[in-house]
Amino acid sequence: MVNPVEIIDHPSTVSLKKTSKVKLRWIVFTIIAIQVFSLISIKISMSLAVVAMIEDVSCSTDNSTGIQSKGCFESDIHRKFHVDWNESQKSRILQAYMWGSIGMAIFGGRMAEIYGPRKIASIGIFVTGMINFLFPTLALRSYWASYFARLAQGVCSAIAIPTGQVILAHWAPQQEKTIASSVILSGALFSNAVTHPLVGLMVSGDFLGGWPFVFYFFGSLAIAVALMVLLFIRDDPGQHPFISENELEEIIQHRLVRTGKPKSLPWSSLLTSPAIYAVLIANFTYSWSAGFFSLQLSSFYKNVLDVSHKSNGVMTALPYIVSIMVNYLAGYCIDWLRASEVLTTIKLRKIATTIGYGVAASCLFLIPFVGKHVGTVVILATIAKGFGALNVAGPGSNHLDICPSFAGTFNGLSRTISDLSQILMNESVAILVGNNPTPKHWYNTFYLSAILTIFGASVFVLLGSGKVQHWDPSYKKTDKNEINVNSLKAKKPELRITVKDEEKY
Repeated sequence: MVNPVEIIDHPSTVSLKKTSKVKLRWIVFTIIAIQVFSLISIKISMSLAVVAMIEDVSCSTDNSTGIQSKGCFESDIHRKFHVDWNESQKSRILQAYMWGSIGMAIFGGRMAEIYGPRKIASIGIFVTGMINFLFPTLALRSYWASYFARLAQGVCSAIAIPTGQVILAHWAPQQEKTIASSVILSGALFSNAVTHPLVGLMVSGDFLGGWPFVFYFFGSLAIAVALMVLLFIRDDPGQHPFISENELEEIIQHRLVRTGKPKSLPWSSLLTSPAIYAVLIANFTYSWSAGFFSLQLSSFYKNVLDVSHKSNGVMTALPYIVSIMVNYLAGYCIDWLRASEVLTTIKLRKIATTIGYGVAASCLFLIPFVGKHVGTVVILATIAKGFGALNVAGPGSNHLDICPSFAGTFNGLSRTISDLSQILMNESVAILVGNNPTPKHWYNTFYLSAILTIFGASVFVLLGSGKVQHWDPSYKKTDKNEINVNSLKAKKPELRITVKDEEKY
């Protein structure tokens, strides 16, 4: 047990006697990243798996050549696992997950704040994984059973994903908030980069029926991750049996969130805060362009640039590979600059937003002017998506600055806004491109994405804040600059931090 510590200077002046070589918190953040990877993979793997599920089984043979049509299966196994759905049913299945997730992230984030993120995450991931594992059986027997299964997956995964932000708020010291967010976000980026190529290999083979193997694999992964969360993660570092005293002291002295009985959510203050709207609007516009890259870019490559399916997969994955590198680099650099006190938190976040969103918008504007030069288009798209990853150093981490006590709820609200953004983005493409996918029509979608990106950056630069908002329980204004550490091994350690110290970070 360590006595309460009073710090007159900046928290970074605290000297720790011993520092573990491997910090437990980074293992925790890595598990959360794997959690995000598994849930996002279950979400996006369906778009390619369903193509193999409903592939035409009819065969016709050219009498003159004896060659069968392309619609024929390569093996009897593929024929055995054929699902007789039409295009309309296919579209509904793909949309079911999204409709199930709408609004549920807010509920999941709030439940994590009240009952603890570990329990909520474990249950949500486990149920999502079990449904995925059983999905092939449901799909082969009943369309509506599989439809409601995907709907339920959307609900459960949306509840589970915001729990990572609640854990991050309790486990991440102030000087590591951005890089910790980068680690968690990398789970989604890795998923977008590797899931489609991996699913392509699975559905082209015969193992376990081809496409059913996709659901067995990602379902089993989610179940394993649920057990990892239950066994190796705790809601608060003070509850973890394997954390060292030195690391616990470091976390408690340098984090913003104050633990204790969950406070009621101040909806009126939250929904009238300019800082909140700055993050929500910026994330809306970022999700629009990010969704465009993940959901529509491959169609643009095919319709306008006439790229083959094989090349399309590589070209679509390339921006995510660059995004992963930028994501880690940005997180590390921003936290290093914050710890060095070169600039305040909000100034650094606004600079990152201006650079990231500005470069992304510029590339989106330029793509229509390079015509059908495939290499140039791919380079511009890769730069746009790569610099867009600077969002993690800007609005993507800002909720941990302004409302750490409600990180789960706000992240859920932000994700709901992001889901709506991607729905509207898809509708805009349907309106602007429609059934006439000419280059001119496609270019209008790039212009629209660029304009929205600039708008989002402008709003965040004008209204963004780096201070804990007065309605957050972690907001504590005192006459002295002090931090109290009441108990290092207690279940709910307390933290008091001044506004002045918080702004330095």
